[in-house]
Amino acid sequence: MMESSENENKQICFFPHIGQQLFTDNKREIERANANLLGMAALLGILMFLALFLILSVTSDVPHIPFFAGRTCVVTYLIPSAICSCILFYCRFYAEKQPALILPFFYSLFILVYIYAAVNHFISSPSGQVFTFEMVVLMMPFVILDRTWRLTLFQLVFLAAFIYCDIHYKGSLPGVSRHDDIINMVICFILGQSGGHTIRYSRIQALENRRIVIVQRDTDELTRLPNRRKLFHELRKSFDGRALPVKCLLMADIDFFKRYNDSFGHPAGDEVLHKIGDCFRTFGEKTGFELFRYGGEEFIGLYRLPGGTDFQEAAHSLCEAVRGLKIERALHDMPFITISMGYAVAEKTHPEGFEEFIAKADSALYEAKRRGRNCCIEYISPGKQKN
Repeated sequence: MMESSENENKQICFFPHIGQQLFTDNKREIERANANLLGMAALLGILMFLALFLILSVTSDVPHIPFFAGRTCVVTYLIPSAICSCILFYCRFYAEKQPALILPFFYSLFILVYIYAAVNHFISSPSGQVFTFEMVVLMMPFVILDRTWRLTLFQLVFLAAFIYCDIHYKGSLPGVSRHDDIINMVICFILGQSGGHTIRYSRIQALENRRIVIVQRDTDELTRLPNRRKLFHELRKSFDGRALPVKCLLMADIDFFKRYNDSFGHPAGDEVLHKIGDCFRTFGEKTGFELFRYGGEEFIGLYRLPGGTDFQEAAHSLCEAVRGLKIERALHDMPFITISMGYAVAEKTHPEGFEEFIAKADSALYEAKRRGRNCCIEYISPGKQKN
């Protein structure tokens, strides 16, 4: 009954709040969506300005189009086409790596169209229609995925600039009523604000729902670490060249975990996995390692950052961090939960694939177990391991 009431409340909310957290959690997908739409808008801009330039190249009497010939024509149409071409080139090759310019370019594109509309309407044909202005004010909130306050600010500036120009340039024209144009612009502003806000919320919420599904699919429920599926996905990306290469791969195993489960029960074992997951996540944040649950009580860590680090020191610090949790195990020789670990460094082992990389780290892990557990071993070569 309560759930039904909450759903009804959501249905009657005409202006749902788009919180900062939604933008933060879905930043990459929002940037990708904006880049795709920006590229499409830039392509349309190229086609529009080139088409107008070609029309003016074959005729000299086209109403409602300014600057019919000469250098002014080239500046008015070819330079905007070149600007749109640069934006399209950026979207195609650099937007993924340098996404900070996506929104500035998007707003600049709308400003470019707005300036063209202003020159066309107020200088070339003051008695013409205001369709381009209406299109800019109406479409911008629907197209751009950005914070509401910023979109509203830009629209208010556009609206104020139009009202000023309309009064300044058309006030002296006999028989021209500016009231209809201003009313139409205000209506488009209101429609753009209300409809655009709802559409933006729906689009961002769809991205959020997709993100949640992906997180649930790729996250282990007990440890809240990325799972085995996510691990192999990242390894394939690294070895295919789609992501940074793996410099170090470590494999850790909780010592005598089966005996712990048999002694204290599986709920207690699940609690251990939960604490270990938190410990590993903290370790990853400090050292740059990406930790995954490989299966059961086994975990794998990847180091892919451009800078180097002391892998031996990092591995020892993780073992010490787990010992520092002081999770009681009630074994006379090892009173607390510990881990054994093996790791392999790509620069020394030169693995040909991620399967071989895992196998080498696994070999070092078994050597750590053979030496009594509760330690970490680096893979060097068969029969020669480093403590």
